[in-house]
Amino acid sequence: MSSAAVTASWCPSILLSSTGRLLCGLEWISAAMFAQRRRRRRRRRRSSRRAAHQLMAGRGPAGFASAPWRTEGTRATDRMRKLFQKFLHPNAQQALFPQEKFPGAQKHQRLRMRTKNIPSRATRRALAPPRPRSPTPVPGELCYRDAGPTVFLPPALGFFCAMASGLVRLLLRRPRCLLAPAVPALAPPIRGVKKAFRAAFRFQKELERWRLLRCPPPPVRRSEKPNWDYHAEMQAFGHRLQETFSLDLLKTAFVNSCYIKSEEAKRRKLGIEKEAVLLNLKDNQELSEQGTSFSQTCLTQFFEDAFSDLPTEGVKSLVDFLTSEEVVCHVARNLAVEELTLSAEFPVPPAVLRQTFFAVIGVLLQSSGPERTALFIRDFLITQMTGKELFEIWKIINPMGLLVEELKKRNISAPESRLTRQSGSTTALPVYFVGLYCDKKLIAEGPGETVMVAEEEAARVALRKLYGFTENRRPWDYSKPKEHVRAEKTITAS
Repeated sequence: MSSAAVTASWCPSILLSSTGRLLCGLEWISAAMFAQRRRRRRRRRRSSRRAAHQLMAGRGPAGFASAPWRTEGTRATDRMRKLFQKFLHPNAQQALFPQEKFPGAQKHQRLRMRTKNIPSRATRRALAPPRPRSPTPVPGELCYRDAGPTVFLPPALGFFCAMASGLVRLLLRRPRCLLAPAVPALAPPIRGVKKAFRAAFRFQKELERWRLLRCPPPPVRRSEKPNWDYHAEMQAFGHRLQETFSLDLLKTAFVNSCYIKSEEAKRRKLGIEKEAVLLNLKDNQELSEQGTSFSQTCLTQFFEDAFSDLPTEGVKSLVDFLTSEEVVCHVARNLAVEELTLSAEFPVPPAVLRQTFFAVIGVLLQSSGPERTALFIRDFLITQMTGKELFEIWKIINPMGLLVEELKKRNISAPESRLTRQSGSTTALPVYFVGLYCDKKLIAEGPGETVMVAEEEAARVALRKLYGFTENRRPWDYSKPKEHVRAEKTITAS
């Protein structure tokens, strides 16, 4: 569909007005004047070229050799010279006017001599006959050219289309920005030197980050890095923990037997004498044993005082949990014990790190006494119980049997289980609530996916109530003790 038809369908009232007729007339007049001017220019060019070619070929008018315009100084000579300079090759001009010097003729003469009298492209173009003139169509009807090919329309329709095209051209002459595409073409970004360098530096930094994430470098000891002073680090360790340590004992606490063996093996490989191979160092085995025994005794006393109804098995499970490798290594790494430990391997193995931590406790026991050591254990080991559930640490296989034994010790009748609530029993996620009754009193209630699971959970809830280890229990008292009874008990027990 042409733009004229679209415009006609949009604004028929404008096309039928006097403005539309005026635009149509102006369009027709301007098109006719432009075509006439173009035909005149073509005629002049072709006639001049034809005359020049006829003169060059010797087919000019009679008396060409003795023509008055060929004499110098005449107006006709100047006119023909300009004509030849415009349409003929310099060599052809030199042939017609041998007594004159044309610029470029000698240059083309040398070129022709080099090419063995082969005429140049310009010469062949000048000597070629003129092209046949294509007949200009002069239709009796209006020739209208739009977005499609040229078609001939009847006068009425041609008048209408010319009027529409004039209106469209008038509208599109200035506000072309309104018809711009919605998404402009993206031009290539022009970056300066600084921006390019900044982008390259950012890209290199990102590549380095990804390389470190995929292939992290091996860990390096703190002693192998710059600005390391072992004696100053030992003093800072005590100040950081706000404890008083004996420096000689503290240095011994960080020396492990594996480190002494590895250093002696290195000296043997270097060929050092046997007497000089032995290191004058003492390992932390004795200090670690003292710290381990005191820690276990102190923790046992803490739990017996806090949970008096908790059986011995439960207390032992809690003590084993707090003295396990996982918990002790977590505390030791956060206290920077790993950076000061002298070990054969790095990172320090968990067993070696645990032994070193208990050796530090042994040094504190000898340096500051049992009271400060008990507070140290309370502040750094008991706090690891925060958020822990009793039966996550103490694994019980038969909670209902343990509950029956505990109730029997307290002269209470055996519990009876009853299904109190249920929901979604026919769905994929059912839930059941089972209650335990003693002497017709509800002592505990627990949920579960099945009735058996709910009964076991109810038994665990009842055991927590009996042992005083419920979720809403009173938090641990971290205040400073007023009496020294606990420390004395710990000393006598150890």
